[in-house]
Amino acid sequence: MPSGDVGTVRSLERDSKACDVARAGDNVTVSLQGIDGSNVMTGGVLCHPDFPVAVARHFELKVLVLDLEIPLVIGSQVSSPLQFSSCSIAFSISLQLESDSSS
Repeated sequence: MPSGDVGTVRSLERDSKACDVARAGDNVTVSLQGIDGSNVMTGGVLCHPDFPVAVARHFELKVLVLDLEIPLVIGSQVSSPLQFSSCSIAFSISLQLESDSSS
């Protein structure tokens, strides 16, 4: 967990049915023992303490812009908050011209 707390999984449910295993990407309900509920949040990660999940410090993405109030100009800097399910980060991008391969 992001808080570093260690607890015990008491039960798992996937699609409202009891299960023994959950994998990355599964939408599950987890019953935990020994964890303060205020440290649990949507999008949090549970893993075995001997096998921690790697944390990314860098990632690349492509952004599709659908609606603009100000025109984008090649070489301009754009800053905006990026919203994930459980957190928000600030970022800036440099615009690059990419040819349209469909024409």
